[in-house]
Amino acid sequence: MFLDGKIAVITGGSQGFGFTMAEEFVKEGSTVVIVNRTKEKGVEAVEKIKQMGGQAVAIPCDTCEMDQVKEMVLEAKEMFGKIDIFINNAGIIKPMMIYKMTKEAWDEVLRINLTGYFNCIRCVSEVMIPQNYGRILNISSVAGQRGGTPGQANYAAAKAGVHGLTKSAAKELARYNITVNAIAAGLFKTPMSDKIPEDLKQKAIEEIPLKRMGDPWELAKLAAFLVSDNAGYITGQIMGINGGIFM
Repeated sequence: MFLDGKIAVITGGSQGFGFTMAEEFVKEGSTVVIVNRTKEKGVEAVEKIKQMGGQAVAIPCDTCEMDQVKEMVLEAKEMFGKIDIFINNAGIIKPMMIYKMTKEAWDEVLRINLTGYFNCIRCVSEVMIPQNYGRILNISSVAGQRGGTPGQANYAAAKAGVHGLTKSAAKELARYNITVNAIAAGLFKTPMSDKIPEDLKQKAIEEIPLKRMGDPWELAKLAAFLVSDNAGYITGQIMGINGGIFM
């Protein structure tokens, strides 16, 4: 188990990629902190983890609010004495064509998908720097590399911003033995992709060289490696996992 004894905080950890990563990390020996806005969903996720024989706790937090993030990070630190791993995963989509996009739709997607990531890196770095150790992983999207599908300009812009944030944070935090990487995911079977109309989904699958959607466990395996000590010499990287849609 290559995450044995590690404490991992996962935002958006109650479903989709977040919960699958939580399951994988627990299998590898980690204790997980499930962070999301809804307390009830966090508690449900923790119960599922405990049924697997794993250790987990839930802390509700709106990552868009710096004060709440500070409190969440402090609470996790007080519970376990350290935070080894932090996964930025919380995100939303609000599809809207550019010529119809409202300021509200633009602002909300950027606030959750980019500013929320900054807030978390900003606060958890205060814990990781004195430890002289940390693994930060940002869950991103291939949309940040190749642009979004029509209606996803806000989402693609946020994810491109995450890539710049990842590299900048990696440069600043490397001196403290903290690595910062991102995973740029393609089309996966998640609650987010379930909202895509079936005809558009099939069209997207046809464009993927491997001709299928990814399974969340495939991303979770990559994530577990990147936050492990086996990946200690990898930082500032945007790791693609997309079935070949972006090469």
